[in-house]
Amino acid sequence: MIKRPIGASLFELATICNGSCRPVEMNPRERFEAAMKFAGVDRVPAASPVQTGTIPLMEASGASWPDAHREPEKMAKLALAAHDVGGIESVRVPFCGTVEVEAIGCELTGWTSDGQPSSKNYLLQDDAMIDKVQVPDPRTAARMPVVAKAVQILNNKVGRSLPVIAAIVSPFEFAVRSRSMERVMKDIFAKPDILRKVLDYAVKVESEYGKALIEAGAQAIFLIDGSSQFEVLGPKLHEMFSMPYTKQLIAKLGAPTILHICGNSTRILDKMAETGATALSIDHSVKISDAKTILKNRSAIVGNVDPTRSLFMGTPQEVENEAKNCIEEGTDILAPGCGFSPKTPLENMKAIVSAAHKYRRK
Repeated sequence: MIKRPIGASLFELATICNGSCRPVEMNPRERFEAAMKFAGVDRVPAASPVQTGTIPLMEASGASWPDAHREPEKMAKLALAAHDVGGIESVRVPFCGTVEVEAIGCELTGWTSDGQPSSKNYLLQDDAMIDKVQVPDPRTAARMPVVAKAVQILNNKVGRSLPVIAAIVSPFEFAVRSRSMERVMKDIFAKPDILRKVLDYAVKVESEYGKALIEAGAQAIFLIDGSSQFEVLGPKLHEMFSMPYTKQLIAKLGAPTILHICGNSTRILDKMAETGATALSIDHSVKISDAKTILKNRSAIVGNVDPTRSLFMGTPQEVENEAKNCIEEGTDILAPGCGFSPKTPLENMKAIVSAAHKYRRK
Protein backbone atom coordinates (compact mmCIF):
# COMPACT_ATOMS: atom_id res chain seq x y z
CA MET A 1 0.00 0.00 0.00
CA ILE A 2 1.41 3.43 -0.89
CA LYS A 3 0.47 6.89 0.29
CA ARG A 4 -1.38 9.23 -2.07
CA PRO A 5 1.13 11.69 -3.59
CA ILE A 6 0.52 15.40 -3.22
CA GLY A 7 -1.64 16.62 -6.06
CA ALA A 8 -3.05 13.20 -6.88
CA SER A 9 -6.80 12.90 -7.34
CA LEU A 10 -8.60 12.23 -4.05
CA PHE A 11 -10.07 8.90 -5.14
CA GLU A 12 -7.32 7.81 -7.54
CA LEU A 13 -6.40 4.24 -6.72
CA ALA A 14 -4.16 2.42 -9.13
CA THR A 15 -3.45 4.63 -12.13
CA ILE A 16 -0.32 6.14 -10.54
CA CYS A 17 1.30 2.70 -10.64
CA ASN A 18 -0.19 1.71 -14.00
CA GLY A 19 -1.58 -1.37 -12.29
CA SER A 20 1.83 -2.54 -11.10
CA CYS A 21 1.29 -1.96 -7.38
CA ARG A 22 -1.43 -2.10 -4.74
CA PRO A 23 -4.08 0.67 -4.63
CA VAL A 24 -3.22 4.00 -3.09
CA GLU A 25 -4.05 4.10 0.63
CA MET A 26 -6.96 6.33 1.57
CA ASN A 27 -7.75 7.83 4.94
CA PRO A 28 -11.11 6.88 6.54
CA ARG A 29 -12.90 10.03 5.42
CA GLU A 30 -11.73 9.63 1.82
CA ARG A 31 -12.70 5.96 1.87
CA PHE A 32 -16.14 6.69 3.34
CA GLU A 33 -16.90 9.47 0.85
CA ALA A 34 -15.74 7.36 -2.08
CA ALA A 35 -17.86 4.40 -0.98
CA MET A 36 -20.94 6.62 -0.69
CA LYS A 37 -20.39 7.75 -4.29
CA PHE A 38 -19.55 4.31 -5.72
CA ALA A 39 -16.05 5.59 -6.50
CA GLY A 40 -13.03 3.33 -6.21
CA VAL A 41 -11.87 2.38 -2.72
CA ASP A 42 -8.76 0.60 -1.51
CA ARG A 43 -10.98 -1.53 0.75
CA VAL A 44 -14.43 -1.48 2.34
CA PRO A 45 -14.75 1.18 5.09
CA ALA A 46 -15.54 0.03 8.63
CA ALA A 47 -17.57 3.09 9.61
CA SER A 48 -20.59 3.16 11.90
CA PRO A 49 -23.37 5.67 11.29
CA VAL A 50 -25.44 3.79 13.91
CA GLN A 51 -24.99 4.62 17.60
CA THR A 52 -21.63 3.57 19.06
CA GLY A 53 -21.94 4.32 22.79
CA THR A 54 -20.94 1.18 24.70
CA ILE A 55 -20.03 0.59 28.32
CA PRO A 56 -16.45 -0.52 27.47
CA LEU A 57 -15.96 2.75 25.58
CA MET A 58 -17.46 4.73 28.46
CA GLU A 59 -15.02 3.09 30.86
CA ALA A 60 -12.06 3.66 28.56
CA SER A 61 -12.88 7.30 27.80
CA GLY A 62 -14.25 8.46 31.14
CA ALA A 63 -17.30 9.84 29.32
CA SER A 64 -20.48 8.00 30.30
CA TRP A 65 -24.23 8.28 29.99
CA PRO A 66 -26.23 10.20 31.06
CA ASP A 67 -23.61 13.01 31.01
CA ALA A 68 -22.55 12.08 27.46
CA HIS A 69 -26.15 12.67 26.39
CA ARG A 70 -26.14 16.18 27.88
CA GLU A 71 -22.63 17.65 27.75
CA PRO A 72 -20.99 18.39 24.37
CA GLU A 73 -17.42 17.70 25.50
CA LYS A 74 -18.34 14.29 26.92
CA MET A 75 -20.56 13.49 23.96
CA ALA A 76 -17.64 14.18 21.61
CA LYS A 77 -15.22 12.25 23.84
CA LEU A 78 -17.39 9.12 23.87
CA ALA A 79 -17.97 9.35 20.12
CA LEU A 80 -14.23 9.65 19.51
CA ALA A 81 -13.56 6.59 21.69
CA ALA A 82 -15.32 4.44 19.08
CA HIS A 83 -12.38 5.24 16.82
CA ASP A 84 -9.51 5.67 19.29
CA VAL A 85 -10.38 2.57 21.33
CA GLY A 86 -12.65 0.48 19.11
CA GLY A 87 -11.04 1.26 15.75
CA ILE A 88 -14.31 2.31 14.07
CA GLU A 89 -13.51 4.52 11.09
CA SER A 90 -15.99 7.31 11.83
CA VAL A 91 -17.42 9.34 14.68
CA ARG A 92 -21.14 9.74 15.30
CA VAL A 93 -23.34 11.76 17.65
CA PRO A 94 -25.71 11.79 19.48
CA PHE A 95 -26.45 8.46 21.20
CA CYS A 96 -30.25 8.71 21.23
CA GLY A 97 -33.15 9.79 19.04
CA THR A 98 -34.91 12.08 21.50
CA VAL A 99 -33.17 15.41 20.96
CA GLU A 100 -35.86 16.83 18.70
CA VAL A 101 -38.91 15.84 20.75
CA GLU A 102 -37.26 17.17 23.88
CA ALA A 103 -36.70 20.45 22.03
CA ILE A 104 -40.44 20.86 21.35
CA GLY A 105 -41.32 20.22 25.01
CA CYS A 106 -41.66 16.46 25.49
CA GLU A 107 -40.47 15.31 28.90
CA LEU A 108 -37.93 12.48 28.83
CA THR A 109 -37.29 9.54 31.11
CA GLY A 110 -34.62 6.84 31.25
CA TRP A 111 -31.53 8.94 31.99
CA THR A 112 -29.43 5.96 33.08
CA SER A 113 -25.77 4.95 32.83
CA ASP A 114 -26.53 2.13 30.40
CA GLY A 115 -29.64 3.27 28.53
CA GLN A 116 -31.08 5.90 26.26
CA PRO A 117 -33.80 8.41 27.20
CA SER A 118 -37.32 8.03 25.82
CA SER A 119 -40.47 10.14 25.76
CA LYS A 120 -42.33 10.26 29.07
CA ASN A 121 -45.16 12.39 27.75
CA TYR A 122 -46.28 12.79 24.14
CA LEU A 123 -46.82 16.50 23.67
CA LEU A 124 -48.54 16.21 20.31
CA GLN A 125 -51.12 13.66 21.48
CA ASP A 126 -53.26 16.72 22.07
CA ASP A 127 -54.49 17.69 18.59
CA ALA A 128 -54.74 21.33 19.64
CA MET A 129 -50.99 21.45 20.39
CA ILE A 130 -50.10 20.67 16.79
CA ASP A 131 -51.07 24.19 15.70
CA LYS A 132 -49.56 25.83 18.79
CA VAL A 133 -46.08 24.34 18.95
CA GLN A 134 -43.30 26.31 17.26
CA VAL A 135 -40.34 25.01 15.27
CA PRO A 136 -37.51 25.01 17.84
CA ASP A 137 -34.43 27.15 17.27
CA PRO A 138 -31.46 24.74 16.96
CA ARG A 139 -29.19 27.37 18.51
CA THR A 140 -31.07 27.44 21.82
CA ALA A 141 -33.61 24.60 22.14
CA ALA A 142 -32.79 21.98 24.80
CA ARG A 143 -29.97 19.67 23.62
CA MET A 144 -29.93 20.75 19.97
CA PRO A 145 -27.01 23.15 20.57
CA VAL A 146 -25.28 20.46 22.68
CA VAL A 147 -25.20 18.08 19.72
CA ALA A 148 -24.13 20.87 17.35
CA LYS A 149 -21.28 21.77 19.69
CA ALA A 150 -20.19 18.12 19.89
CA VAL A 151 -20.18 17.97 16.08
CA GLN A 152 -18.06 21.10 15.97
CA ILE A 153 -15.58 19.66 18.48
CA LEU A 154 -15.27 16.43 16.49
CA ASN A 155 -14.94 18.22 13.17
CA ASN A 156 -12.16 20.41 14.55
CA LYS A 157 -10.32 17.41 15.99
CA VAL A 158 -10.68 14.73 13.32
CA GLY A 159 -12.83 16.11 10.50
CA ARG A 160 -10.05 15.96 7.92
CA SER A 161 -9.33 12.29 8.52
CA LEU A 162 -12.60 10.77 9.81
CA PRO A 163 -16.19 11.13 8.63
CA VAL A 164 -18.23 13.10 11.19
CA ILE A 165 -21.80 11.78 11.19
CA ALA A 166 -24.77 13.37 12.96
CA ALA A 167 -28.07 11.58 13.52
CA ILE A 168 -31.59 12.99 13.38
CA VAL A 169 -34.93 11.19 13.22
CA SER A 170 -37.12 10.76 10.16
CA PRO A 171 -40.44 12.63 10.00
CA PHE A 172 -42.42 9.44 10.70
CA GLU A 173 -40.18 8.61 13.65
CA PHE A 174 -40.66 12.15 14.96
CA ALA A 175 -44.44 11.67 14.76
CA VAL A 176 -44.22 8.44 16.75
CA ARG A 177 -41.92 9.92 19.40
CA SER A 178 -44.05 13.05 19.83
CA ARG A 179 -47.55 11.53 19.48
CA SER A 180 -47.04 7.81 20.38
CA MET A 181 -47.07 4.78 18.12
CA GLU A 182 -50.58 3.82 19.18
CA ARG A 183 -51.97 7.25 18.30
CA VAL A 184 -50.13 7.41 14.98
CA MET A 185 -51.46 4.02 13.91
CA LYS A 186 -54.99 5.14 14.79
CA ASP A 187 -54.40 8.40 12.89
CA ILE A 188 -53.56 6.51 9.71
CA PHE A 189 -57.13 5.20 9.53
CA ALA A 190 -59.15 7.71 11.58
CA LYS A 191 -57.30 11.05 11.32
CA PRO A 192 -54.94 10.93 8.32
CA ASP A 193 -55.08 14.72 7.85
CA ILE A 194 -53.97 15.27 11.43
CA LEU A 195 -51.07 12.87 10.94
CA ARG A 196 -50.04 14.64 7.74
CA LYS A 197 -50.03 17.92 9.64
CA VAL A 198 -47.66 16.40 12.21
CA LEU A 199 -45.44 15.02 9.44
CA ASP A 200 -45.29 18.41 7.70
CA TYR A 201 -44.26 19.95 11.00
CA ALA A 202 -41.66 17.22 11.49
CA VAL A 203 -40.05 18.03 8.13
CA LYS A 204 -39.64 21.64 9.26
CA VAL A 205 -38.15 20.67 12.63
CA GLU A 206 -35.75 18.09 11.21
CA SER A 207 -34.61 20.22 8.28
CA GLU A 208 -33.76 23.18 10.54
CA TYR A 209 -31.97 20.95 13.03
CA GLY A 210 -30.18 18.95 10.32
CA LYS A 211 -28.95 22.10 8.60
CA ALA A 212 -27.57 23.36 11.92
CA LEU A 213 -25.62 20.12 12.34
CA ILE A 214 -24.28 20.35 8.79
CA GLU A 215 -23.21 23.93 9.45
CA ALA A 216 -21.44 22.74 12.62
CA GLY A 217 -19.39 20.29 10.57
CA ALA A 218 -21.42 17.10 10.04
CA GLN A 219 -20.31 15.53 6.79
CA ALA A 220 -23.26 13.13 6.60
CA ILE A 221 -26.69 12.98 8.22
CA PHE A 222 -28.02 9.66 9.50
CA LEU A 223 -31.82 9.39 9.49
CA ILE A 224 -33.17 7.14 12.26
CA ASP A 225 -36.45 5.38 11.50
CA GLY A 226 -37.35 2.53 13.81
CA SER A 227 -41.09 2.86 13.29
CA SER A 228 -42.07 2.85 9.61
CA GLN A 229 -40.64 -0.60 9.04
CA PHE A 230 -42.26 -3.05 6.65
CA GLU A 231 -43.54 -5.27 9.44
CA VAL A 232 -45.51 -2.31 10.87
CA LEU A 233 -46.73 -0.31 7.88
CA GLY A 234 -46.29 -2.51 4.85
CA PRO A 235 -45.39 -1.03 1.46
CA LYS A 236 -48.62 0.90 0.77
CA LEU A 237 -48.80 2.82 4.06
CA HIS A 238 -45.04 3.37 3.98
CA GLU A 239 -45.40 4.99 0.58
CA MET A 240 -48.24 7.20 1.86
CA PHE A 241 -47.02 8.31 5.28
CA SER A 242 -43.26 7.79 5.48
CA MET A 243 -41.43 7.88 2.16
CA PRO A 244 -42.68 11.23 0.76
CA TYR A 245 -41.88 13.13 3.96
CA THR A 246 -38.40 11.62 4.22
CA LYS A 247 -37.89 12.55 0.57
CA GLN A 248 -38.85 16.17 1.33
CA LEU A 249 -36.46 16.28 4.27
CA ILE A 250 -33.52 14.87 2.32
CA ALA A 251 -34.09 17.42 -0.44
CA LYS A 252 -34.07 20.25 2.09
CA LEU A 253 -30.88 19.05 3.79
CA GLY A 254 -28.85 19.06 0.59
CA ALA A 255 -26.09 16.90 2.10
CA PRO A 256 -25.06 13.22 2.05
CA THR A 257 -27.69 11.20 3.93
CA ILE A 258 -27.93 7.65 5.24
CA LEU A 259 -31.46 6.33 5.81
CA HIS A 260 -32.01 3.51 8.31
CA ILE A 261 -35.31 1.68 8.71
CA CYS A 262 -35.32 -1.18 11.21
CA GLY A 263 -36.48 -4.69 10.39
CA ASN A 264 -36.57 -6.58 7.10
CA SER A 265 -36.84 -3.69 4.65
CA THR A 266 -36.31 -5.81 1.52
CA ARG A 267 -39.79 -5.08 0.12
CA ILE A 268 -39.50 -1.32 0.67
CA LEU A 269 -35.86 -0.85 -0.40
CA ASP A 270 -36.99 0.50 -3.75
CA LYS A 271 -39.06 3.22 -2.04
CA MET A 272 -36.26 3.94 0.42
CA ALA A 273 -33.95 4.63 -2.51
CA GLU A 274 -36.64 6.84 -4.04
CA THR A 275 -36.19 9.25 -1.12
CA GLY A 276 -32.87 10.30 -2.62
CA ALA A 277 -30.83 8.99 0.30
CA THR A 278 -27.15 8.69 -0.57
CA ALA A 279 -26.97 5.39 1.31
CA LEU A 280 -29.30 2.94 3.02
CA SER A 281 -28.41 1.38 6.36
CA ILE A 282 -29.99 -2.07 6.34
CA ASP A 283 -30.80 -4.38 9.22
CA HIS A 284 -29.21 -7.82 9.54
CA SER A 285 -32.43 -9.48 8.33
CA VAL A 286 -31.90 -8.07 4.82
CA LYS A 287 -29.69 -10.12 2.51
CA ILE A 288 -27.09 -7.79 1.03
CA SER A 289 -27.00 -9.56 -2.32
CA ASP A 290 -30.78 -9.05 -2.61
CA ALA A 291 -30.38 -5.38 -1.70
CA LYS A 292 -27.70 -4.96 -4.38
CA THR A 293 -30.04 -6.45 -6.99
CA ILE A 294 -32.94 -4.21 -5.97
CA LEU A 295 -31.04 -0.96 -5.58
CA LYS A 296 -28.85 -1.17 -8.70
CA ASN A 297 -26.41 1.37 -7.24
CA ARG A 298 -29.04 4.06 -6.67
CA SER A 299 -28.06 4.17 -2.98
CA ALA A 300 -24.96 2.76 -1.34
CA ILE A 301 -25.46 -0.07 1.17
CA VAL A 302 -24.38 0.23 4.81
CA GLY A 303 -24.40 -2.84 7.05
CA ASN A 304 -25.23 -5.30 8.21
CA VAL A 305 -23.61 -7.37 10.97
CA ASP A 306 -26.21 -8.63 13.47
CA PRO A 307 -25.95 -6.30 16.50
CA THR A 308 -27.47 -8.82 18.92
CA ARG A 309 -26.66 -12.42 17.94
CA SER A 310 -23.15 -11.65 16.72
CA LEU A 311 -21.90 -8.36 18.19
CA PHE A 312 -23.51 -8.58 21.62
CA MET A 313 -23.73 -12.35 22.19
CA GLY A 314 -21.17 -13.80 19.80
CA THR A 315 -17.41 -14.24 19.73
CA PRO A 316 -14.93 -12.06 17.83
CA GLN A 317 -14.47 -14.89 15.32
CA GLU A 318 -18.23 -15.13 14.75
CA VAL A 319 -18.37 -11.37 14.19
CA GLU A 320 -15.47 -11.54 11.75
CA ASN A 321 -17.08 -14.41 9.85
CA GLU A 322 -20.36 -12.52 9.46
CA ALA A 323 -18.54 -9.32 8.50
CA LYS A 324 -16.58 -11.29 5.89
CA ASN A 325 -19.86 -12.49 4.41
CA CYS A 326 -21.22 -8.92 4.30
CA ILE A 327 -18.11 -7.77 2.42
CA GLU A 328 -18.20 -10.65 -0.03
CA GLU A 329 -21.89 -10.05 -0.75
CA GLY A 330 -21.10 -6.46 -1.66
CA THR A 331 -21.76 -4.08 1.22
CA ASP A 332 -20.36 -0.64 0.43
CA ILE A 333 -19.75 0.34 4.07
CA LEU A 334 -19.29 -2.38 6.70
CA ALA A 335 -21.29 -1.60 9.85
CA PRO A 336 -23.74 -3.14 12.31
CA GLY A 337 -27.28 -3.68 11.07
CA CYS A 338 -28.50 -1.44 13.90
CA GLY A 339 -26.94 0.40 16.85
CA PHE A 340 -24.35 -1.22 19.10
CA SER A 341 -25.85 -2.59 22.30
CA PRO A 342 -24.33 -0.73 25.28
CA LYS A 343 -22.94 -4.05 26.56
CA THR A 344 -21.24 -5.03 23.29
CA PRO A 345 -17.78 -6.46 24.09
CA LEU A 346 -14.95 -4.25 22.84
CA GLU A 347 -13.25 -7.17 21.07
CA ASN A 348 -16.39 -7.73 19.02
CA MET A 349 -16.42 -4.09 17.93
CA LYS A 350 -12.78 -4.42 16.91
CA ALA A 351 -13.56 -7.59 14.96
CA ILE A 352 -15.61 -5.59 12.44
CA VAL A 353 -12.62 -3.38 11.72
CA SER A 354 -10.33 -6.39 11.51
CA ALA A 355 -12.57 -7.95 8.87
CA ALA A 356 -12.55 -4.78 6.78
CA HIS A 357 -8.76 -4.93 6.68
CA LYS A 358 -8.61 -8.64 5.89
CA TYR A 359 -11.30 -9.33 3.32
CA ARG A 360 -12.27 -8.09 -0.12
CA ARG A 361 -15.38 -8.34 -2.26
CA LYS A 362 -15.64 -11.40 -4.49
